[in-house]
Amino acid sequence: MHRRAPFHLFATLMLLQCSLFSYSTPESVHLIIDAGSSGTRFCAYEVQVADGCINETPDLKCFVAGAEKGLADQSEAEIRATLHAGFARLQGVQIQRAVLLGTGGFRKLATWQQKRQMEFIKNDLAEYTPNATAEVISGEMEGRLSWLSMRSILRSDNHSILETGGATIQWADGSGTALSIPAGLNDFHILSGPPASCRDDAIPEKDRFARCAEGLQRTLRSQKWYSQFFASHDKGTVYVLGSAWRSIFSIRGDHRITIDELKDQGSRVCASSLDAVNAMGVPSKFSARSCYLHAYQWTLLSELQITEVHMGNGSWPPGAAVSPDYFAECALPENL
Repeated sequence: MHRRAPFHLFATLMLLQCSLFSYSTPESVHLIIDAGSSGTRFCAYEVQVADGCINETPDLKCFVAGAEKGLADQSEAEIRATLHAGFARLQGVQIQRAVLLGTGGFRKLATWQQKRQMEFIKNDLAEYTPNATAEVISGEMEGRLSWLSMRSILRSDNHSILETGGATIQWADGSGTALSIPAGLNDFHILSGPPASCRDDAIPEKDRFARCAEGLQRTLRSQKWYSQFFASHDKGTVYVLGSAWRSIFSIRGDHRITIDELKDQGSRVCASSLDAVNAMGVPSKFSARSCYLHAYQWTLLSELQITEVHMGNGSWPPGAAVSPDYFAECALPENL
């Protein structure tokens, strides 16, 4: 029997998906600090260093520290309080290296604002561990690190990832391709209007899903980045990441879904009353957006010509913990 997870937008449940716990073990870790737009996650991973790195704890849950808003939007005093709260939970842990990476929230800032916030952060990090770094990463790098996260779990290169965030979407595959577009779940809802059938207050009816998807498709195809992102890619098995996908799979009750099954499920949701959507396991707070969510994800798969996806595990921090970009000891011998 599958437990039904609450329906949520990406920004809302990035906080709720992280368990709040204190570390008693492991004793020595690679620490990744995810400075996202909806909160700051501390993720400590045991890594085996031999011919590159193997993440021994890729499924280890992170904990959220400090204010719910991201470091990009915090004052210097708030940044100090957030980092203090996080490192206080890590007392007794030997940190080999700490890497703080800013994502979508930082990428939206002007260059001078990014620099200012990062200077605050670097100064405070130095008080807790001397071997630390902090930087803003691109959407492409975020996608690549998510691919490495799945590689840590699968121990294979024959896979691709599609990660849906609130602001951006990432694609990465085994060929080394990594792409990002500003069409995340929340931002694309604004960019697309949204189409009348995708709106939260649209009347449930049989054809609502099809009309919503058609409107989203037209908007996607009109964007300047469309051709590059939706070109033919080396797919392999495709794993999807992000809170919005977890909502879809919680209704599905399985770890895989075909594009036809996604369409059928979305059509049922779009034709159902809010009470009926709630009965599927979607809290009333989020049920009005459920039709858009399904049509949006189906449109992405359709345009990418993906026929089946599997639920991925986690996001990019486990990949960062084994990336030679941040941990030199993780470089393969031939790359040294």
